[in-house]
Amino acid sequence: MKNECERFDLVSEQKVTALTPFDQNLPHGAGHNASMMRNTAIPFDAGMIEHIRVNLSAVERRIDTLKARRSVKKKWQAAWLLKAISCIDLTTLSGDDTPGRVRRLCAKRANPCAPI
Repeated sequence: MKNECERFDLVSEQKVTALTPFDQNLPHGAGHNASMMRNTAIPFDAGMIEHIRVNLSAVERRIDTLKARRSVKKKWQAAWLLKAISCIDLTTLSGDDTPGRVRRLCAKRANPCAPI
């Protein structure tokens, strides 16, 4: 069974059909390099970041104020720790992910902490 995805390539202006990494006919991990096409829709433009300037003294002053602040109050620590856990990126970026691995990531995102 082949899993295919269609997309529109903005550079060539053509519809492209590519195999997903979950194609059962491909060897494990081959889907990433062998069948998926590179996203060529937007070329990298270094000009967007070349002219960024940072006020170093302002950054250093801000760092000093952050170091001097108190930590989260005891009664709110658990809530903030749970919030931090919920922000963990569970994105799958490797090309050799199996459907089972993706399902586990989705389940972990839905319930990031085991019940106590």
